Amino acid sequence: MKPMGFLGCVCLALALGGCLSLGDTQATRFYVLTPLTDSATALQPAGEAPEAQTRVSVGLVPVDIPRYLDRPQIVTRISANELSLAEFDQWAEPLPDSVTQVLAENLTRLLSTRGIDVLPDPRSNRSTYQVGVTLMRFEHVADSGCVLRARWTLMEERDQSVRVQNAFDVRIPLEASGYDAIAGAMSRALGALSRDIALHLRAVVTHGGTG
Repeated sequence: MKPMGFLGCVCLALALGGCLSLGDTQATRFYVLTPLTDSATALQPAGEAPEAQTRVSVGLVPVDIPRYLDRPQIVTRISANELSLAEFDQWAEPLPDSVTQVLAENLTRLLSTRGIDVLPDPRSNRSTYQVGVTLMRFEHVADSGCVLRARWTLMEERDQSVRVQNAFDVRIPLEASGYDAIAGAMSRALGALSRDIALHLRAVVTHGGTG
């Protein structure tokens, strides 16, 4: 075989190998958290009219999450000390932003018809109350669904007095296998947290109590 012919064969083989390699590369999939549906936002029994009340506004402080969760990859806890990062299954936006956005939308849907407006920016100085949320855990646990563990505080903006401090813990089973089901379970966990905050907030606003 002539040198040029041999070189051409080598280049062709390398090119074909490169095409096959590119074809075998796994594509990254992206996921989002979703808010509550309209059918899941009732805070009182069906047929019971919401209370008449003066409108108030609530500022939601951006949610704090653990640093180990603040990454694109979806995190699965394998054991007490081991985590697995899904390299090809990632969040479509930063998780702290997504959690805050979904929580605000959930609270809006749960409370807007009950005289309570949720403000996305607590610095607007128009809020009557402020809600601050810290997530200690918010992850998929291998063979055990998804876990959300949080502390949240409801403060009166006028004098920064704490009206409610609460710890919240929920475990949501997966409805199917795969990361789409994990994102769905984590969304439902956020929905459960939103409902807990909304119930306490409505009690404070309506009755002036501590929920």
